Amino acid sequence: MTESDLAAFLGVPRTEIVAVRKENPEYSYKVGRTIHWTDAGKAFLYKELRLDTPLEPGQPRETFATTGRCWFPNKKLVEAHLENGKQILVRVKDSGMYVPKMQIPIKPDGNGWVVRKHPRQKGKM
Repeated sequence: MTESDLAAFLGVPRTEIVAVRKENPEYSYKVGRTIHWTDAGKAFLYKELRLDTPLEPGQPRETFATTGRCWFPNKKLVEAHLENGKQILVRVKDSGMYVPKMQIPIKPDGNGWVVRKHPRQKGKM
């Protein structure tokens, strides 16, 4: 399993997995540019991060949000509101394609959120 897939599966930031990998390099190997974890490494990582209990379902894997503020100095961020009213920042390719009150599909990625599909025209999905 690749390191990024493992981070998404466990629901922990990839930086924590990288820190464990650098301390214990025998549990991982590299194929090209991607880093893979062995089965023994996955079990070790589960214990090392103290994930003894089964993963509890948190946020759904994919959900929708409504955009709020779309004009940040950082063009890769958009402010959005989840259905429960929580305000979040979503990573996007280009915030110039988004307008306020636009429904966007998002998914969790590490500590934050990322958009699943980018609009082709401004304000249209």
